[in-house]
Amino acid sequence: MAYILPKTVIEEAFEAWNERDWERFSSYLADDITLVHPRLPEPLKGKEAYVEYDRRLIEAFPDGQCQTKTLAACGNTVVAEIVFKGTHKGQFADFPPTGRQVAIPFVEVFEVTNGRVTEVRRYIDWHTVTQELSRQL
Repeated sequence: MAYILPKTVIEEAFEAWNERDWERFSSYLADDITLVHPRLPEPLKGKEAYVEYDRRLIEAFPDGQCQTKTLAACGNTVVAEIVFKGTHKGQFADFPPTGRQVAIPFVEVFEVTNGRVTEVRRYIDWHTVTQELSRQL
């Protein structure tokens, strides 16, 4: 495999995610990827678990898209400022479907080694998520 810049790995992974091309998306993930997320009691480990976690998000927001606002790289670390937009049509956390369109900002810090994402640290303001899903129409 030819060398691919860490920033390019993340750009292409987001493109695959937004297209729901799970096979291509998974190809950018290390087998032993770790997801650190404030809503998880402990880090999520492994490619299959990571993809399944994201697929459950899409079940709740079938039209969901990640719009990258900022993407910056330093060595093997890539930081992405993202806005997730979608319509809440399925169960998500403690929220039954609301039909609301949401826009939820968050940041992810990726570690990329040999063209594969080995770690994702996701920073999200859960208060904003709660407000988006419970606001009045």
